[in-house]
Amino acid sequence: MNVKFLASIIPKISLIKTAYYSIKFKGVIVVGKGAKLNIHRKGQIIFQSSKSSLYLGVHFSASPGAVLDIEKNGKLIIGKSVGLHRGVKTVVSENAILTIGDKSFVNENSRLQCKNLISIGESTSIGWNCTISDSDQHGIYIDNILVNKCLPISIGDNVWICANTAITKGATINDNCIIGINSLVQNKEYQSNYIYAGNPARKIKTFDHWGRL
Repeated sequence: MNVKFLASIIPKISLIKTAYYSIKFKGVIVVGKGAKLNIHRKGQIIFQSSKSSLYLGVHFSASPGAVLDIEKNGKLIIGKSVGLHRGVKTVVSENAILTIGDKSFVNENSRLQCKNLISIGESTSIGWNCTISDSDQHGIYIDNILVNKCLPISIGDNVWICANTAITKGATINDNCIIGINSLVQNKEYQSNYIYAGNPARKIKTFDHWGRL
């Protein structure tokens, strides 16, 4: 963490919560003012390496703060410089595992709802107002048999998910893929080096690489 960046975020963070959760989980957890953490005593935040760090609601100064809920035996596994920005709500349910790789971030007012298994790779950007959920949140039964079980979500490295996108259970987004604004990503595989968009998301065109302007 460089000195300039540290100076810029100090007014935005809760020093007490930052110290408490960093010590509790034996890693760097920088907690923004207004952020709320509700972590079961058997919930875990696991750092992939000694350089891993989590920034929770600190990259923007305005409220609302981010929310992180980890239920009993739920696990949040993070890489280096992971960002869950202001207004992001992350829920890791009982026995569920959410993994977020190095230098990936989730932008404002998005929601991650992990009931079973969600994996997000490295250097992946998730835009504002996105929803990622590996379940339907409510069970549907026929003859007392659950017919809409949870399905894992896999999002690869260097993926750009644009604003207002919903990613539903069973989706597999391969490395170096772009999902356009207002898209619905369903239970299928999305290939590398393609732009997808629409409801439901469909192939638009190929590309080589993407980056910030």
